Amino acid sequence: MTRTSCNGCGRLNKRHRPPFFAIVSLTFLYARLHTQTLATGKSACEHRYPDFLYFMPLKSNGYMNNVVLRRYWSILLVSLLLSCSPPGRTGSVQKEKGRPGNYQVYLLMGQSNMAGRGILTGEYTGIRAERVLMLDRENEWVPARHPLHFDKPKVAGVGPGLSFGAALAKVYSKDTIGLVPCAVGGTAISKWEPGAFDEVTRTHPYDDAILRLKAARKRGVIKGVIWLQGEGDSNPVSAKKYLARLTALIERIRKEAGDPELPFVVGELGRYRTQYRLVNEQLALLPKTVPFTLVVSSEGLVHKGDTTHFDSPSATEYGRRFAAGMLLLQKR
Repeated sequence: MTRTSCNGCGRLNKRHRPPFFAIVSLTFLYARLHTQTLATGKSACEHRYPDFLYFMPLKSNGYMNNVVLRRYWSILLVSLLLSCSPPGRTGSVQKEKGRPGNYQVYLLMGQSNMAGRGILTGEYTGIRAERVLMLDRENEWVPARHPLHFDKPKVAGVGPGLSFGAALAKVYSKDTIGLVPCAVGGTAISKWEPGAFDEVTRTHPYDDAILRLKAARKRGVIKGVIWLQGEGDSNPVSAKKYLARLTALIERIRKEAGDPELPFVVGELGRYRTQYRLVNEQLALLPKTVPFTLVVSSEGLVHKGDTTHFDSPSATEYGRRFAAGMLLLQKR
C-alpha cells in the first residue's frame, strides 16, 4: 500500500487507507450467496435480486439471470473503487468549506413527470436526504425536498429527483449531491432548443436550463443528466423526429457542460397508455446511436389516476432506477 503524508507530517492520509467497511461488506455478501448456493442447491443467479436493480428484466420465474447478476456485482465494484480512489479521481469537483467531501451536480430535465406530479402527503413533505441539496428558483442551494421543481407551483408534487439524489448519496458516502431542477411540464421536445419559448409557463426551457447549469457549475462539476419527457411528442409525426432531436439535445448539453462523455440517463414513458409506445420505441434506439446513454424501464410503474402522471410511490421508485442507471454509466 502506498503511504502518503499530510502536509509532511508522515501520517497516512485517511483518503488512501483501505476501504475496510466496503471490503468486509463485499466479502460478506459473496459468502452469503455462496452459502445460499450450498444450502438450497440453487446457483447465486437464481436468488432474487435487490430492489435498486428492479428496472432490470426478470426471468419468467422471477429470478435474476446471469446478466443482471453481473450488473449487480459491477455496481458493487464501482462503489468499492470509488471509495478507495485517490483525491481527484472521482471528478474534479470543487470543495466547499464546512462540508465533507466533494460536490456532484446533476441536471433533472424533461416535462411534468420529471418535475413531479405525485400527490404530496405528509409522508412525502417531511422527507429529507442527508447531503442532498437542490438549486432553488433563486439559484440558491437549499436542502432538497418535495417538490423539487417550481415550473407550475400549483400542481408540483412528488417526482423522481429526490430519491435519485438520495440513492447516489448512499453510494458516494462522502460527497454532497446537488440537484438542479430544470423540467417544465407540458413541453414537447421542440421546446428544448435554444431560443424556444413555452407560452404556458412563459419560460425558455432550454435557455433557462443552461443558465442554471452555469450557476450550478460554480459549486461543482456536472456529473450527469436524467431526462424524462415525451408525452407531448407521442404522436406519429413528432415521434419520427424524436430520436434526432434528443440526440441533438444531448450533444448541446454535453458541450455546455464541457464533457463529451457526460452520462445521460433517459426514462421510458409510462406503459399505461398505448400511444406512449411511439416514443418508447425511439428511446430504445438511443444507446445504440449515442454513447454514454442508458434507458431505464418504467415497467410496473403506475399513474395516479389520470393515465398521465406517475403516482408518488412510482415516481420515488423511478428515481432509484435512474440512480442505478447513472451508476452503470459512470462505471464505463
